[in-house]
Amino acid sequence: MTYKRDLASGVGLLIFSVLLFLATFTIKKLFIVSRIGAAFVPQLAAVILAGLSIMLIAQSLHRKNLAETDDNPTEKVIINRSVWLSIGLLVIYGALLGPLGFILSTIGYLFCQIFILFGNRKKPLVKILLTSVLASIIVYLIFVYAFELMLPAGLLG
Repeated sequence: MTYKRDLASGVGLLIFSVLLFLATFTIKKLFIVSRIGAAFVPQLAAVILAGLSIMLIAQSLHRKNLAETDDNPTEKVIINRSVWLSIGLLVIYGALLGPLGFILSTIGYLFCQIFILFGNRKKPLVKILLTSVLASIIVYLIFVYAFELMLPAGLLG
């Protein structure tokens, strides 16, 4: 009965995200000239987590309805190889973010992640590389110039 576990996880994460959002109002504001304060990213993370929690709750309720109408309610959850590769890739990305900097490590991460997500299909390497480079540079420019936040410079700094 996976839907019960998902429902409990969704409710727990929703409560946690509300508490996290409320806790961000205790973050002290520094007198730095910036449009966005130190609480912005934690608030954004709390809102995203709340949205994902609501989606998990809705999905588990939908599964419950399907399980009640289905003759065979057993489900098998299979974590395939791409999930483990993605988790490993995130760990490597986090480790390389400081030494390489945001742009280089994000280009490498996106390239590898898109490559993994393509699976066994034919991989358009030039499009994947172009997407990785453009997305990394655009995100960097948005954070540095629009949000006025510093990102790790690494080798390029």
